Amino acid sequence: MKLPAFLRLLLEKDGKTGGCLEIDKPFEQRLALTATLSFFLGRTVLGGSIAPFGPGFYAALRSLGGTGFSLLSALFMILGCVTLFKWEQIVYLFLAVMLLTVFIKPEKESRHREVLDSLVAGLVAFCVRTAIGFFQGPSLYAYISAFIEGLCVLVAGLLSFSAIAGIKESPSSRTARQALLALVLVSVGGLQGLYAFGLDVQMVTIMAGVLAMACVGGPAAGAIAGLSGGLIASLTGSGDPFAPGLLGISGVLAGIGGWFGKAESVLGYLASGLLLSFFAPSGTIVSKRLLEQMVSCAVIPLITSPVKKTLGRYLPELSDESKAKVVPQNPVDPLKLKVAAVSNALSEIGNLFSQAAITMTGSGTAPGRDEIASNDVESKGGPVTSTIRYLVERVCAECDERSFCWEEEFGAVYEAFTDLVKKMDLSGRLSIRDNTVLLKDRCHRYGELVSELNHRKEIERLERKISTFDGETRKCLAFQYRCLGQILSVRSISPEPDIRVSTGNRFSGREERFRVRLKGKTIPAEGAQKPGDVWVRYDLGPGKTLVVLADGMGKGDLAAKQSRESIDILKSLLDCGLDYDSCVSFLNSALYLAWRPDGFIALDCLLIDHETRRAYFHKLGAPPSFIKKKDGNVLVIRGSTPPAGAATTVPYLGSSEPVEPGDSIFLVSDGVFRSSPVPARAEHLIVSRLSRLKESSLDDSVKALITQSLRYQHKTPPDDVTVVGAMIEGV
Repeated sequence: MKLPAFLRLLLEKDGKTGGCLEIDKPFEQRLALTATLSFFLGRTVLGGSIAPFGPGFYAALRSLGGTGFSLLSALFMILGCVTLFKWEQIVYLFLAVMLLTVFIKPEKESRHREVLDSLVAGLVAFCVRTAIGFFQGPSLYAYISAFIEGLCVLVAGLLSFSAIAGIKESPSSRTARQALLALVLVSVGGLQGLYAFGLDVQMVTIMAGVLAMACVGGPAAGAIAGLSGGLIASLTGSGDPFAPGLLGISGVLAGIGGWFGKAESVLGYLASGLLLSFFAPSGTIVSKRLLEQMVSCAVIPLITSPVKKTLGRYLPELSDESKAKVVPQNPVDPLKLKVAAVSNALSEIGNLFSQAAITMTGSGTAPGRDEIASNDVESKGGPVTSTIRYLVERVCAECDERSFCWEEEFGAVYEAFTDLVKKMDLSGRLSIRDNTVLLKDRCHRYGELVSELNHRKEIERLERKISTFDGETRKCLAFQYRCLGQILSVRSISPEPDIRVSTGNRFSGREERFRVRLKGKTIPAEGAQKPGDVWVRYDLGPGKTLVVLADGMGKGDLAAKQSRESIDILKSLLDCGLDYDSCVSFLNSALYLAWRPDGFIALDCLLIDHETRRAYFHKLGAPPSFIKKKDGNVLVIRGSTPPAGAATTVPYLGSSEPVEPGDSIFLVSDGVFRSSPVPARAEHLIVSRLSRLKESSLDDSVKALITQSLRYQHKTPPDDVTVVGAMIEGV
């Protein structure tokens, strides 16, 4: 860029200084930086009326940069203010610049120059704003606002002095570079009111900056950038009051993803938008926010090594050199730290969903559209009055006899309407043929009234169902996020190989007292080639043995697929280190969120603890189990919990019984009960059959129960028949 000789001479009139910013950039770039900052700082208005950064920046530039740069700054500053089309701000900035030009002398060396010139700038701003307020109409609010603006100009002047003077005198000054970065952040407020293709340019710019800082500096830098940018957006009126918190959370999740790569940073950033959409007041705001986030992701390809190096100069904490110098006293594996951070983030997200569900439960069902419009009426007359007003507006408004009913016969009509609404509340639905309603003989539009009331009641029912489903979904998500956080927290701690614990799927280091031998047999249902029942043994360690029998809904390949998938999920969660109770609850919540009527699974879980010598039963829609003691007595273990996936939570109401070597435990599917000639007495028949088996082996006992189930079905049972036996043997 070639400048005219007279303009270059004006800007570099002092051969010693060579301009205002003595950094390793060409003269044209320094000029462009000054003009850009001046333009956007002139447009930055806080709260719709306070504009402190323009005068503060001009005062510092006037004192340190010389006449040329200060005049250029004033020109672009006023030009930026003109684009706001607010004449009060234009007059204020023009008068402030004129007075500062008179009172501040360029390049005048004096003690405490920064403080004195900043005080002068604050006094000038106070006087100009007071004079403008006097002509518009003197008031106490105008004087207080002028005083606050003067203080803001004082702070902005000191910040500008630190940025300009520090960089000019000591190019490696860390404070000066951070002050300049703060000025650049503040200048983003000058993008207020600018829109492109329906998108807020200021919010897109802030989101791009948050994503860039999070990708380069991690969660801390992303959180600080999000909070700072959101604060600027809120103060300038572009963002909602919750913008700092929303952008801060987005910065944290994007920073966590940035540990693993740019793509993961973008996924974390977009995931934060999806999670926070639960708290958006409307779908339009959600779609607009997500679209702005997607557009801001275009900054990722621009984050190259030179860009990271430049950011490292202004924020040394983000540079690779500074990170390499920090050597912790107790070095920890970085991967474990990252896993622990992700675990904490998942747990916090789970708590967030849990608090949202509690808030929804505490506030009751979601209000309907008619309830929102009539909150003032409900506060005075209650829901009955609100419903009557709704009927009058929807039905009586176009009736020819409205004046007669609601003016001449007001008392009787109001009483009849009240009776109609109360009958609706009691019955839940009205019929036109109901002859007990007083209003039926008085109103010739009675049918429309009944239709409107039934419609309103149905809408309320649907809203309550949606609200309930939303709350249950949040509870399930909260539990699953906490479980995932628990899995990662277990993974982030490397246990000693010889240490055993007695909780979850870790076991005691003591010697085994007995062992468990299993035998199972399954007969497919009639017309099915593959049984839908699946059972599996899982050793949680030398001290615990888990046996799970899964029975999918129906029979054949579909039921077998559902049972196998449920078993695989349960085994995967156990392999990850999640405790047994949480694994069962996690599987239940996953099946509930799948929301398939045929997706319920009957789970019969048996956990044998060798150390405590007890058998723990956890039944989800499963039939009774049987324990045959070594003395011949038979115990029946029943459960009353619905199948997995039928409810949001699993009550921890499992039962336990002591076991000794010589005892046998039998898990059976519901096909054993359905195959009985009298299903109501199937339990009694099984107990009798086991009692008659005196010294039989485990294989013989399983075969005997299978044979008894097939005796009356000609070897073609209507449902899958499965018997799993567990023999407790001494070591």
